[in-house]
This record gives sequence, structure tokens and C-alpha cells, in this order.
Amino acid sequence: NEGYAPVDYSFVRTYRMKDGTVATNPGLGNPEVDSPIGEADQRVAITCFKRENAPEIVLINGQTHCDTIAGKKISADYPYFVRTIFEELIPDTRCFYICGAQGNTAGGNVFFTDDMLNMIKTDKDGYGRNTRNIGRTIACTAASLYGVARRAEPCPISAASVDVVLEHNKAKSAEELEESR
Repeated sequence: NEGYAPVDYSFVRTYRMKDGTVATNPGLGNPEVDSPIGEADQRVAITCFKRENAPEIVLINGQTHCDTIAGKKISADYPYFVRTIFEELIPDTRCFYICGAQGNTAGGNVFFTDDMLNMIKTDKDGYGRNTRNIGRTIACTAASLYGVARRAEPCPISAASVDVVLEHNKAKSAEELEESR
């Protein structure tokens, strides 16, 4: 099933400027911005897998860049909130968030009002309120779709996995690893 989030959680991050040029992330409140070059995709989609004697698996798909926190720290960003909020709303499920491939989108908007800019401020846990809000918007939209999801005929499903060692974005110390957790 798929539906649309009731509020925008994703924004095109490339803008046409008043002088005719195009700029990516031209800065919050930049008076030289004319308009975004397109519209962000506000769809959320879910796929559910019922299992015998095990929690249901729910794949959730939305699309915006997973970098609402900025900086160079390791973070689960807004997908953390998608998963935890959805699993709280729909008991006995395990959520897996898949970020869609729309591309040129972000969780911020140069036209943010002062109230919206207040959402970006960091909470005591290190996440911005906007990060939590994006996760909540996607999770709640997915939860609303869950109750009306179309059921397909049962069929066998198989999977395989491969372990991959990534050399980037690894914690440099035990303290940094603990902070990222």
C-alpha cells in the first residue's frame, strides 16, 4: 500500500535563484531564492510480511536524504524514529526502513519559518526536533496505511545475506562508538 504524508517531510534542495542561476542548499532564509526546481515525493509505502509464531516484518519506504543532523558523526538519523515509532504504534512488528531513490531532496527547506527553524535545534539526546518529526511523519503515515493494507496470497519467500566490511564512517574510539549508539 502507499499513501501521501499529510505534511511535507521532504523538500527539493536545489533552487532557482532570482538572478536565473541554480543553487543547491543556498541557505536558510536566503532572500535571493526564487523557487525550488521541482516537488519532493511525499509518498510513503509499506509491504508487510506475516510470519508464523514471529513478529510481522513491515518494510517502509519514503524518500528524503538521510542527513537531517548534518556534521560528520555516525547516526541513524530519522530512520531510527521511523522504526521505533512505528513499532510502538503497531505492536508485534519489526520495521525495516528503506530510503527511496528520489535523490535531490532533504529534510530542510530554505523557506522555513522561525517556528520551523526552532524544530532544527538539537534536543538533549543529540537529535534535532526536525529529525524526530520526519521520522514521526513517515511512521504515522505508514501506521495509517497498515490498517488498510491489501493482503496478497501467501507465497514462499527466501533470502540470502552477505557480510560486507565497510571502511568508512567507523568509530575511531570506544567513546565515539558508544556515543553513536
